Amino acid sequence: SYNGFSGRHESSGIPANTPVGTVVSTIDALDVYPATQNNPKGGMMPNPKAGQPRADHAQVEVSTSEGDSCVYGVVSEFDSGKLIVTSVGIGSVRVTGACAKGDLLESNGDGTAKVQSDDIIRSKTIGKVTIGNSNTGVKLVACVMYCG
Repeated sequence: SYNGFSGRHESSGIPANTPVGTVVSTIDALDVYPATQNNPKGGMMPNPKAGQPRADHAQVEVSTSEGDSCVYGVVSEFDSGKLIVTSVGIGSVRVTGACAKGDLLESNGDGTAKVQSDDIIRSKTIGKVTIGNSNTGVKLVACVMYCG
């Protein structure tokens, strides 16, 4: 395949209006199945597993710790109200401050990322910038994701 690859998975725990690219971290709780699911015939239908824990699916919160080693990924989208998190592959990350191609990113502690102080991939590393941006404000930056 010549497509861009993103390793994405469902989670919950943050509002559905959280911006794409927001850095999220795991909490010590399992995700639960939603009340509804997609109906193969179209529309939505009740989920028979509603409210039951989902094995291996952690709930998340917006990352609030600088250099957080519990970073799970970034918000990719909300599908029928369910959070989709990107953890590996290509993705867009909300970054505070200027960054250059090849910079590694870590949590800034406010739901955005910042440039990591070194070039060693660590448990706190979110990903590597693929297209630099000299804007010092908050913006979406294309990255290769390394979460997990």
